[in-house]
Amino acid sequence: MRGLAIIEVALIVLAAGAGRYAGTADRSAATAAGQYATTADRGVSLEPLEPNETPEKETLVHLALKSSFPAKDTTLASSPGEIVLTFTQAPQMAGTSIRLLPVGGEPLELGKAKAREDDAKVVVLAVSSSLADGEYRVSWRAMAQDSHTVRGEFDFTVDALR
Repeated sequence: MRGLAIIEVALIVLAAGAGRYAGTADRSAATAAGQYATTADRGVSLEPLEPNETPEKETLVHLALKSSFPAKDTTLASSPGEIVLTFTQAPQMAGTSIRLLPVGGEPLELGKAKAREDDAKVVVLAVSSSLADGEYRVSWRAMAQDSHTVRGEFDFTVDALR
């Protein structure tokens, strides 16, 4: 297994040298897709994961969004009371934020996102007022313990007439 880990590291170095993962955008995209993973017995791996798949026994090297409520592209029958983002690691809250806005509109004034006391990997933004029917965008930024920053956004719809 040690030989395999050395070969994988050598391949990563070669890929970076060839420019495949050398650019910030490429590295960020690979990280967001969960392509960099590490295990105790294999070292670093570039094995691709399926979309929305987070490895159970592997720890991602960088912070990534694992799941959300509402989920991307879902339609809710009522306004959510909160926006919930679950990350692969506990982010630094000083560098973490969530914004909610109607698609094509200005961000709603909702206060600051907070980490759950019982699980620091879960970040919650309270939605204090009922959202009208329509399409909304969640735009988020999270900072890992190593100060690496990731960003993302997704849409969901509120349709009470459903």
